[in-house]
Formats: sequence, structure tokens, C-alpha cells
Amino acid sequence: MRKLPKGWAEATLAQLVSPDRPRELPRDLPHLPFVGMEHVEAHSMRLLGTVPASGLKSSAVHFQAGDVLYGRLRPYLNKVLLARFEGLCSAEFIVFGKRAEVSSEWLAYFLNSSAFVSFSSHLNAGDRPRVDFDQIGTYELLLAPRPEQDRIVAEIEKQFTRLDAATAALKRVQANLKRYRASVLKAACEGRLVPTEAELARKEGRAYEPADKLLQRILRERRARWEADTLAKMQASGKPPKDDHWKQKYKEPSAPDTTNLPLLPEGWCWASIEELASPEPRSIQSGPFGSNLLHSEFHETGILAVGIDNVFDGKFSFGSQNRISPAKYRELAKYSARPQDVLITVMATVGRCCVFPPGL
Repeated sequence: MRKLPKGWAEATLAQLVSPDRPRELPRDLPHLPFVGMEHVEAHSMRLLGTVPASGLKSSAVHFQAGDVLYGRLRPYLNKVLLARFEGLCSAEFIVFGKRAEVSSEWLAYFLNSSAFVSFSSHLNAGDRPRVDFDQIGTYELLLAPRPEQDRIVAEIEKQFTRLDAATAALKRVQANLKRYRASVLKAACEGRLVPTEAELARKEGRAYEPADKLLQRILRERRARWEADTLAKMQASGKPPKDDHWKQKYKEPSAPDTTNLPLLPEGWCWASIEELASPEPRSIQSGPFGSNLLHSEFHETGILAVGIDNVFDGKFSFGSQNRISPAKYRELAKYSARPQDVLITVMATVGRCCVFPPGL
């Protein structure tokens, strides 16, 4: 036998309260507000709104201020409301009238507790489970003395107020961090985050390679790589070139239109992503994972199929590990990601990007 706090007692819910509020026709009380199941937010005990009772035809439960409304339909939704006004409510609510011996606030928090929600949610099965008072009335609980109930409620509300304040502060911090991250990236892209190479070179009395010279070197190396790869393919196919006319098929990458772009720091230059990417046909492409195309192909083992859930802001995540068979991978090999490839999401949270890590 468990030891109870002094003054406490064991009881069942049915020993403390009962659903004794009358049913009324809305036409007889058209001035009252009506509360439906959809008007109570799940889990939070928050009222989202009401509608005039005058627009309803079916009978409803007439509740008073201080009553507790308990949603009997789909009890796992945990819809509990402490009424602050007189009104009518859906018959999908079990209404507990105000009692002198039981604090309505305490009762509402008790019905909202995870233990009671778990109990009521396992009473019935089906798509639309519905409990009745005879079922939940058997629930055994510990009853505190009436003054202590009030103190418990006051402490709950004090702690919840602190929690709400902490949650609001956390959201502000998260928003500030997001803005700070954006400002850091903006400063980095505008040459204001660290001293420029031009400034350091002057200070140290040395030469440096300006970005326009670097870009020219990248473009030369890009073309040389294309020519080497193309020549190797031609020779492998048994059709070596007779002259250099095949080199004219090389397509120069598009340069950016800098007409309305701002001035850059000394030593910087504008470039397009295409100019910086490799010359391969697959260097810039979308993957095949923009629909349900592969969902039926996923397995617990195999080769990782990268999706948008794996791409966070600046880092790769293993949150979702969908995998495909080696045979499916060979079929989709042209979409494969290689170490140091940059992945950018183009669906859902657009614009998140990261570098694909090695060793996967």
C-alpha cells in the first residue's frame, strides 16, 4: 500500500465529478456562443474561437463559467477547456460542472495530463474512437485537499508562465541567430568579413593573384580538362581526331551580366557558377528525387539516396537514410554525388546547401 501525502486520499474520477449539465436547443439560447471540437486546440487547453449558437440546429450541452469541457472524440487529441463564460458546446464534449470540493483549474490540468490522456486513448480502437464517462470515471487518482489543489494550480501556472517566457526568449534567440548568420554570410560575400588579399599583400610587401587572373586560370584549366576527356573518349571509341576542328565544339561557360551589380573589393571579380563548375555535362544538374519516383525502391541497406532531409544550412545530415540497391544505383549513376560536390535544395526549403562529405 502506497504512502500518501498528509491529507490526500485515493479516489476515482466518478467519485469527484459527474457530467450533469443539460442539453438545450440552440434556438432557445441563440445569444450564447457555441464551442465545437474544432474550436479547442489539441494539448494546449486553448480556445481558438466560437460561433453563434443561433446558426445551429442540433441540441448541445449548456455549460457555465467554471465548467470543464473534455473532448470524448479521439481522446488522444487531448482537447480540454476550462470555460470562462456561459455557452453551448458540442455533444462530443463531456462537461463537468463546477464543484466546491474540486478546483475546476486542477481538474482541467488533471484531464490534460499525459497519464490520463494515455489511459483514455487506449480504451477504444477504430478511426474515430470515442469514450464515455462510465469508462473514464473508473480512473484512479490521488485527491489533494481543496486548499492544496489551489496551491498546485498556482504553482503549475507559475511554472508554465516561466516556460512560456523561456520559449519566447528561445524563439527570439533563434531569430537573432538566423539574422546573424545571414549577416555573416553577407559580409563574407562582400569582402568585409576578413582583410582582403590585396590589403594583406600590400601590408606584407608581396604580390598576389587577383580574382580575375584566378578566373582566367580556372577557365583555361576547365577547357584543358574538357579537351583531355573528350580526346580520351574519341580514342577509346576507335575514332581519333584527324585535326583540331573537334575543339571548336567546346562551349564556353556563360559569364554574369555585371551591368547593375555593385562594386567589388580590390582584387575580387564577378563569376558565374557555370564558370566555376567542371566542364562535364553532369556538373550542374538536378537529381531524380523531386517526386515519389524512388520511394518504392528504398531499402534498409544499400547505397545512400540523398534527399532534401539530408541537406541542412551548411552541413550534411544523416537524419534520413533512405537507401537503394546497387542495381538501382547503376541505373541512376549519372545522378551520383561525389565528395566535395555542392548540394543545393530546389524543393521544400529552397536554397539550403552543403558540401557532400567523403567516405559515404
